[in-house]
Amino acid sequence: MDAAPVGASALSLTDWVQTIGIVASLLLASFTIWNGNRAQKVSNLFKLTEMRRSIWLSAAGMKSGGSMIDPMRDLSADPITAEERLIAVELVLHVHNAFDGRRLKGLPDIDGFDTEVGEMFQLPVLKAIWKEIGPIQNVAFREYVESCIHEEVMEPQAGTPLGRRLAARRALRHKNREP
Repeated sequence: MDAAPVGASALSLTDWVQTIGIVASLLLASFTIWNGNRAQKVSNLFKLTEMRRSIWLSAAGMKSGGSMIDPMRDLSADPITAEERLIAVELVLHVHNAFDGRRLKGLPDIDGFDTEVGEMFQLPVLKAIWKEIGPIQNVAFREYVESCIHEEVMEPQAGTPLGRRLAARRALRHKNREP
């Protein structure tokens, strides 16, 4: 019987099977975690959409008849109500949650989200509320919202529905600025 040379290690079939089993279980665990993470992101996205819908339905169902989302509203003639203030603060918190969710990779990227945030915070009611509560938000979120408001984010393509909507709003704003 030949003995194995000193210092050489000969792996038996059992050793190979154990090694392959360990590597396979690690790969399976990694895949399961990755897949669970994707499922959680989708679940978070559905929850975010549900909250957004709930808040905007509250705004549309107010006694004021949806004037909260009127881009031409004159706040000196029609001041912000307590109900509008509450909904506006809820919207800010909602956007903050979405911002943190995206930053922490708990949400997938949402096409047009930055543009929608910019449009939302340019509405007179939300713009006024943001001026009040923006300074007490954390720096990263405040800078994000300000960049969205000033349209420093990537512009949507002109042919897309979002691009057409943004172009129409800009044209309306420009038209209303002219004497």
